[in-house]
Amino acid sequence: MKTDKKFKELQVKAEEHLAGWKRAQADYQNLKKEHEEKIQRIGEISAMGFIEPLLPIIDHFDLALNHVPKESQEQEWVQGFYHIKKQFDDILNNLGVKRIKTVGTEFDPELHEAVSQKDSDQDKGIVIEELQTGYRFDESIIRHAKVVVSK
Repeated sequence: MKTDKKFKELQVKAEEHLAGWKRAQADYQNLKKEHEEKIQRIGEISAMGFIEPLLPIIDHFDLALNHVPKESQEQEWVQGFYHIKKQFDDILNNLGVKRIKTVGTEFDPELHEAVSQKDSDQDKGIVIEELQTGYRFDESIIRHAKVVVSK
């Protein structure tokens, strides 16, 4: 009888230790996941800190390309500028930065900043003009797109 009682006590203790070990394993897995998420977030913040100062340069470069006269479009020096623009776009894509879609989409206050409204043949609330490109990095918005919305 003593051995049965001792065996049951040891079995209860073993089950308690096993349950404690399982809790510790779950805590460790949660901590590991939380740590990985923090590391990823630090990487995102670092990338955004690198990207954000480049955006005005990219904006001005795009603006300059939009003002190249039609008759100059095929000149080699203009083509060189288009290649530079492609390199900027490739850098942003490689870093995971995406341009926010605007014209023709429904206004979304999470993505767009409405600067004004205009009468249009489009349905109410449709973006009809982009004034400044917006950018996102995964789910984070680096800069909202400044847009004109149909009323």
